[in-house]
Amino acid sequence: MFTYCDIVILVMKKEIYKILNDVFAYSEFRSYQLDIIISVLEGRDTLAILPTGCGKSLCFQIPALYFKGVSLVLSPLVSLMKDQVDSLKKRNVSATYINSSLNFMEIRTRLTDICNGYYKIVYISPERIQTKSFQFVLNHLIKHDILSMIAVDEAHCISQWGNDFRPNYRHISALRNDLKIPILAVTATATQAVKVDIVERLNFNEDYNFFEDLMNRPNLKLRVSHCLDKDNTLLEFLKKYENQSGIIFCSTRKSVNNVHKQLQHLGLNVSRYHGGLGFNEKKTAQETFIEKDAQIMVSTNAFGMGVDKSNIRFIVHYQMPGSIENYVQEIGRAGRDSEDSECLLLYSVGDRAIQEFFINSSETQRHIIDYMIAVLDSLDYPFVKSDQRFKQLFPKAQKELEDKGLLKYLNTLEEIGFLTWSPSSGKKMYFKNEDYDPVTLALGYLKYKKEHQIKKLNAIDAYCMSETCLRNELQKYFNHDEVDCNFCSICLNEDSLELDLHSKLSFEILTCLKDYQNLYGIHTICDLLAGKKSTSIKSKELENSEYFGNLSMHHKNTLVDRVKMMILKGVVTRTSDEYPKIGVSEAIENMIDK
Repeated sequence: MFTYCDIVILVMKKEIYKILNDVFAYSEFRSYQLDIIISVLEGRDTLAILPTGCGKSLCFQIPALYFKGVSLVLSPLVSLMKDQVDSLKKRNVSATYINSSLNFMEIRTRLTDICNGYYKIVYISPERIQTKSFQFVLNHLIKHDILSMIAVDEAHCISQWGNDFRPNYRHISALRNDLKIPILAVTATATQAVKVDIVERLNFNEDYNFFEDLMNRPNLKLRVSHCLDKDNTLLEFLKKYENQSGIIFCSTRKSVNNVHKQLQHLGLNVSRYHGGLGFNEKKTAQETFIEKDAQIMVSTNAFGMGVDKSNIRFIVHYQMPGSIENYVQEIGRAGRDSEDSECLLLYSVGDRAIQEFFINSSETQRHIIDYMIAVLDSLDYPFVKSDQRFKQLFPKAQKELEDKGLLKYLNTLEEIGFLTWSPSSGKKMYFKNEDYDPVTLALGYLKYKKEHQIKKLNAIDAYCMSETCLRNELQKYFNHDEVDCNFCSICLNEDSLELDLHSKLSFEILTCLKDYQNLYGIHTICDLLAGKKSTSIKSKELENSEYFGNLSMHHKNTLVDRVKMMILKGVVTRTSDEYPKIGVSEAIENMIDK
């Protein structure tokens, strides 16, 4: 005997499948998609965590087409919006986007068309929420009861503990007020702390639904290669994928340019993408990559999120990324057609130094923040940022606000909730947040933020050094159950760490460590052997040591790599205090004595 609710859901499913088939040309849903869609259509707030490439977009696009009114999709990246809107238009879906890539007249025209009901799905960047023009449109939609739902894509950006925190995402909850419409938040990566933060920041109702699929993408082969010559390793790898599409992620713009130039010189069909390029060059690079089957993209992490190209056969990380969350997001671009694809991470110890530089460069000083708050507290709002005006406002912080320092400190003021901004005539219009809570600073937010970043860096570093299944290392990080693998470099016994203890390099390191057992850290020992007169070497008066410069023919990073390998193999020991010291194991000590 069917209940009334059963009949409603049956009718609902029939219409859902019709949209799936007629609009998107699919006959079946992937795991959890249907459950998420029904949850939204029932009017319930919903948090969905699905692996990259598993169809998160359908989870809000189908409800948007089912509902009678307009649906808003909050999205963080211009490229992501454009790709999805272009794809929807090809399926005859009325969709548009509002972001910084449009000029004033284009934005005005689109906002007018939204009010006139021309669009079913509207993508908008979070910073646009606070603009007067959008607030007018929002009030119009609310007054005429035609705002159906709000979807938050890449929802981890709303959490200060997420891997890509965007302060403007905080304004999303204000959209809702007392509206009785569902909010759907979707993301591919979220630790437990991030999940809790998303629910709280979006003011989810108590009866919200939560869906989470396994992180595992069994068609992705995971590899970590410890290599001293990344360029040769990369070129050998690319030979396997001639005329195949792939992305090579680099940590710096300089690396992007160098790798791009090298591959271009070899005649490969390659483009590049990073924040230092002009809008038109980035747009052309993205479009040619999406539309061509044989195309390599070399990019920083400015590219990749939301890029919808199903036949990407490989992802290469030329350097270690800054977190496991970033890594999972980026390898998720591969194999969206469910065909086998390969994800190679080229690892060396120098990679960590790059990420540590980024962390230290983004660090702000508490006394400067306090000083800026005291000055900005007395200003009239809103105001438009002007570098010259700001330098005049803060005479006691001229040095700290040079170059990119001003932007860094303004970003921190956004993060702690003191300032907010919205776009105005192509510029940032700043407002003081009346709800700012100074307790945020008092509780040590700045210190905790850096510690959190270091913790994430340690996790990806440990992943790269792991001797256990890579897939299950990722499962463990996100608190998921172990899975069967046999498709990573550890399980397949590829790229294994080979260590010759009888080579001159290894023997010199071990002999040195035996004589300085547990006295110094990795970098001091490697500076000593490389013959570098670092501050540490001078302060410890080690320039006259018999080991000084014995391995000067090797780069210091090579020595650090070898020591780390020895630690991993149990040949070298490391103390567990705050500043770990290294030495040799008892077995190795006996071997040297003999």
